Amino acid sequence: MSMRYSPPIRIVIGLCTALVASFPFLIIAFLLLFVVRGGYGQISPAERSQFLNTYVAGTALFSCIFSLAIYSLTAFYIADAVRNTSASEAVRSILLFAVFFLPYVGMPAYYVLYILMRQPPAWATRRTSLPSVPPSPIRAA
Repeated sequence: MSMRYSPPIRIVIGLCTALVASFPFLIIAFLLLFVVRGGYGQISPAERSQFLNTYVAGTALFSCIFSLAIYSLTAFYIADAVRNTSASEAVRSILLFAVFFLPYVGMPAYYVLYILMRQPPAWATRRTSLPSVPPSPIRAA
């Protein structure tokens, strides 16, 4: 059975997952900031040099924070998926591959299905028993 997390823990996991999911958009924003502000516009070479130093330091800090978040969340989601015995094997396997190879999609999907929701959808949970098959009308003689 999946571990039920307290609301503050679920919020922290959700915020970290949102950071990972927003990474492609934040990279585009950083690049646009560089092009618009640090481009060859109406700023002096001294201002441009100061901006580039600040930009590189900010990018390095953000990259370190992102790397820490993605590696720790990957370990967390893999451990949670292994312990989650109530989840469907197929959905769990697909989401594990997505968490590992495409974390921007897999982590938010796993978070919404198994951590945020109190009760996952029926298609995402394991069936407790096999469907009953009616006895055959043909009897062996």
